[in-house]
Amino acid sequence: MDIDPDEPESMPSDCRPFNGINPADGKTWKLYVRNKTMDNAVRAGPGKVRELAFTVKDVVENLTAIFRGDRDEGEPDWLIYVGCPDKCFDYKTGDSRRPWAQEVFVAKFDKYRILQWYGWVKAEPPDYKLPKNHESIFDEKVL
Repeated sequence: MDIDPDEPESMPSDCRPFNGINPADGKTWKLYVRNKTMDNAVRAGPGKVRELAFTVKDVVENLTAIFRGDRDEGEPDWLIYVGCPDKCFDYKTGDSRRPWAQEVFVAKFDKYRILQWYGWVKAEPPDYKLPKNHESIFDEKVL
């Protein structure tokens, strides 16, 4: 069976769906996270678990931009969601706090819409809503 992100039953059995914004039409579609990603977050601490559970979800639903193509990773089909969440989490304690100054949150998804990486990166002045050097590290802004 071919993998089709629009058909959750065709996805690998360790993928869990959640909703995000489709860059083509602005409507909701399915994105996925693997069990291994969730396990890695648990090993990293309660803050990383909350970041995966709350911050990733917040960014893919309330984004400032979506880019296609990650030049740093050599992945032209990846979708990169960018947002400015209203809080972040201490990785050790899980306590929430104000977001990092002059940083944005990024969630990168492969061509099957499976989460590959997420985290805070430096933002581009003057408004600090997009990643620093976004024009050179991503192929195109799609939303």
